[in-house]
Amino acid sequence: MPLLEAPTQTVLRNILFATDFSVSSQKALPYAGIIARRYGARLVTIHVDSTDKTSEGAAGKMRELAASLEGIKHEEVFRSGEPWTAIAAEVKSQAIDLLIVGSEGRTGLSQIAGGSMAEEILRRASCPVFVVGPNAPADMAKEVSIHHILYACDFSEAARSAAPYAISLAHRYQAHLTMLYVAEQPAGATPAEHNDFMAYSNKALQEVIPPDEQLAVRPEFIFKTGVPAAEILKVAREKSAALIVLGIRSVHQNSELTHLGRSTAVELIAEANCPVMTVGA
Repeated sequence: MPLLEAPTQTVLRNILFATDFSVSSQKALPYAGIIARRYGARLVTIHVDSTDKTSEGAAGKMRELAASLEGIKHEEVFRSGEPWTAIAAEVKSQAIDLLIVGSEGRTGLSQIAGGSMAEEILRRASCPVFVVGPNAPADMAKEVSIHHILYACDFSEAARSAAPYAISLAHRYQAHLTMLYVAEQPAGATPAEHNDFMAYSNKALQEVIPPDEQLAVRPEFIFKTGVPAAEILKVAREKSAALIVLGIRSVHQNSELTHLGRSTAVELIAEANCPVMTVGA
């Protein structure tokens, strides 16, 4: 029996882009646009102000933002109050399938999450989160491209939930898909046992792809041993990945079952040269 059942593709119908008009938000906007366009999704842009009034400056910036979304079904909304509370309410009321935000660094999501750490938004979000970190491409004169996707797997329930997104994006963008499993070196394992473990893990990783899935580029399967975040970052750089996709466990899951937690995701967001998409179980 496979460690992961072959997942099915997913669709994105409603996307929420949260902006505070900062540089990091502006970096995330092109990704919101290209994903909405490729999926034919509706793009909702939200700006949250702690006061009850929307300034003319904010309204003007939102109009400029809307003007860049030609050909995309879009809606702009202003909300007041605590940022994360307003965003969470919008996710629920608009049946959002994907939340897109920009991050300035290790704690850069704090502005969106109302003063909490970046881990908090990943913990509380009820939908997948696409984060454009500080080292992601920043040249707004060029259209961003999702040409190579790195899917980090640890065979957990969260990884099973994330797989359809990685496969769907690879299919939509005709992108190269690299499937990566990082394991800790089994304690006391003999060379033969280690080789058997690698062979079994590689086979299980290949079974993540549905047998009837026809991707434009043959997926690549990589097995590594070491510290997950460090190895994921290394492979992402070696492959010039345009996106990292991973599942992150919920707070209710046994931490011993998986090593790709929120702290790993936060480190990837802060250090990766590409956006990071997290999917909860």
